[in-house]
Amino acid sequence: MLAELPSEYNAVTGLVLAADYAYLAVAGGMHPKRLNALFRVPLKGGKLQPIAPKVEASGFRVGQHRVFAMLAGVGVVVSYPVGGGAAETLIGPKGTCARVRASGFDVTSTHLIWTDGATLNRCPLKGGANEVLLTGLSGGVGQLQVSANRVFWVSTKVGAETRTLINRFDLKAR
Repeated sequence: MLAELPSEYNAVTGLVLAADYAYLAVAGGMHPKRLNALFRVPLKGGKLQPIAPKVEASGFRVGQHRVFAMLAGVGVVVSYPVGGGAAETLIGPKGTCARVRASGFDVTSTHLIWTDGATLNRCPLKGGANEVLLTGLSGGVGQLQVSANRVFWVSTKVGAETRTLINRFDLKAR
């Protein structure tokens, strides 16, 4: 056994392996206070280490010594130091990258790649202006994934016949 969740948490809602740690999003489900949190645990085993003890993440990624999380239901993307600490809002009403709601995101070694459902964007992790990569997205764009120099996402085209589309954008084209 690698680790055991404290009794107030009864579900792992996300798992990411990075470097020497497993990162977990956990939920309290039936707990009266409906606790949610982000933790990490060494892959060699050991104690769970809290990163963000009171956050409900609908998705999260690990990169550049930070844990990036999209807060459930609000479209805000924040980042935390991997060892825990104060959150920095990247996308949201007080975001340093953009002041809109995100519907999906991923992280590269240099950028936060995100969508608001209508545009594909990137923002330097070290600060700087947001760059619009692609406009005119439609069909409920949500989670996306970056692989090498490409961004992939799924959308739904509704019409006489509903179709699910897998899309790709080449970052090197920018």
